[in-house]
Amino acid sequence: MYGDVSSLFDNGQWFNDWDVNIAAQLVDGLVVGRISVKRKRGKGWTANAWQSSEILRMDGPIESKENDFNIRLTAIGFAGDVDAGIQINKNSICVRAFHAPVNFTDSARLEGTFSYRVTDPNLAASDLTSENPENFAGWFADMKKAGAFSNLITPDDLL
Repeated sequence: MYGDVSSLFDNGQWFNDWDVNIAAQLVDGLVVGRISVKRKRGKGWTANAWQSSEILRMDGPIESKENDFNIRLTAIGFAGDVDAGIQINKNSICVRAFHAPVNFTDSARLEGTFSYRVTDPNLAASDLTSENPENFAGWFADMKKAGAFSNLITPDDLL
């Protein structure tokens, strides 16, 4: 399997309380993507430390090899500093507060990039790259041009 896997994510338990935008590609056994999450109007939530809200489910070819893997996202529109992001579990992605309290309102959002390894043993590297690898390169270039990966450090940044 190679290419866009955005449609393979299912709604999580609390999906209806969030506006979730996700774009993801599967490349060489990695799901690489961009996510933006925001509480829906009237659905505010104050999260305590390490409290999470499951927004997406993933099974089959995009199931995660990692469990309880936390990634900080950029916080936009929050009052003060916010330490929050997503938690990637074997079968789910959750919004998570890393330090309490975090007040999620409909005027604030989290966004950023993520990646994780998949567990499906049938996804060999040769299977992933045999179908037009330019698809991913073009997708990544378009996303980067739109500012999607502004928080990534590239090897050129280290020189």
